[in-house]
Amino acid sequence: MSRRPRILFLCARYPYPPWRGDQVRAYHLIACLAEHAEVRLVCVGRGSQPFPTPGVEVRNVQPSILGRVRANFGTPAPALPLQVRAFLDQGMRRVVGEEIERWQPDVLHVTLSRMAPYMTARQPPHRHLDLVDSMGLNMRARASSSTFPARTVFALESLLVGRYEARVARAADSVSVVAELDRREAGLDGAAVVPNGVDAAAFPYREPDERPPVALFFGNLGYFHNVEPATFLATEVIGRVRRYHRDARLQLAGARPAAAVRRLARRAGVELVADPPTMAPMLHGAAVAAIPMFSGSGMKNKVLEAFCAGTPVVANAAGIEGIREAVSGEHFVLAEGAEEMAKAISDLLGDPARRVRLARAARAMVVDSYSWERQAVRMMAIYGLPVSAPG
Repeated sequence: MSRRPRILFLCARYPYPPWRGDQVRAYHLIACLAEHAEVRLVCVGRGSQPFPTPGVEVRNVQPSILGRVRANFGTPAPALPLQVRAFLDQGMRRVVGEEIERWQPDVLHVTLSRMAPYMTARQPPHRHLDLVDSMGLNMRARASSSTFPARTVFALESLLVGRYEARVARAADSVSVVAELDRREAGLDGAAVVPNGVDAAAFPYREPDERPPVALFFGNLGYFHNVEPATFLATEVIGRVRRYHRDARLQLAGARPAAAVRRLARRAGVELVADPPTMAPMLHGAAVAAIPMFSGSGMKNKVLEAFCAGTPVVANAAGIEGIREAVSGEHFVLAEGAEEMAKAISDLLGDPARRVRLARAARAMVVDSYSWERQAVRMMAIYGLPVSAPG
């Protein structure tokens, strides 16, 4: 290939600033892929800030009501999930077609099954579908934690999304997910596992030997997968921790906290930090990151970020899922249930030397195995493209 490879990257929302998990993944992959290829981004909507990576051209598509109605009427399939129908738009279809015809990319990279309808008839040589994590599994988890009638709605959507993901995965030339759990449980046997990475510059390392007695849970606090662990920590764990450390506190930090999370701040020893501008200072101000998870799929970016920043992690098996190199007792502390988690947090609060040992090992592990550049190189190999020197 005499010219640099060309990648047309599709996103269901503008990925900068990268607040949500799919935005974090898309933004960093684009930035790193741009070191090895020409990248153009086509996405739904626009953000408050321009895309910061030099050389990446962006086309923002603002869907219209008429365009969505026309696209949905033109796609009569009754088994199409609502999660996909919500992103059908004639304008997006037209722009993607224009970019493929005029720019002639070597790869069409589609993020999430929501954007799979835009793997159109006019195709570049390689179509890659990055499902990230299985939306079918997510809908199934949401159904199990909901009450009637929402449970029935989510269960039906889970069925439709699961079948749709399997169908579009077969139609793509290559598929990726972030964790082995998604590949296995969603029946995506042909998918490659390309985990998320972490931005070491955004989460600089700080030794955790001198930290206040704070256990931190963080993330998008309006996301239903995060409401249950926040509630568990506030109602069942921090009270037990305070039996051993009377001044211990639980901090809940993140964007758009749900009303149920806001109410937790009324409890003794619980603090809420809503919409912090950056998360690294919150991590540097905590002795422990407490990360129990009970639903969801994929891997938890918050664990990688805590590892990177030097904040020791206490997590259950679901919280650490997808981070295959993490070893309990070496990089983090595994704890299941309220009593076990409270004991693990309490022990770390009282043992600065152990906090430092865990933090140093975890930081070295994520820098070695979970850089975004490493994940971008994996993507280039999946596309069948050469990795070139930057520039």
